[in-house]
Amino acid sequence: MNIGNITFCLFLLICCLTKGASSKEVYSPNKNTQLKFWLDKSGTPYYQVTSNKKPLISSSLLGLIAKNGVNLN
Repeated sequence: MNIGNITFCLFLLICCLTKGASSKEVYSPNKNTQLKFWLDKSGTPYYQVTSNKKPLISSSLLGLIAKNGVNLN
């Protein structure tokens, strides 16, 4: 999965989260890698990545900046 695909997935998940879902999880085809996204009570987006049930990226603030430099946080 390249960075463009990951960015697109992040964008789609943020859109889903703003529609009322509390969290969203996406898995790799073999189910070994999991990306989890959620919003805290104030609406701040976070994500976490695990592989083989081991954390690769612990709970982290998701920051988005558009190509034109606009901060989407």
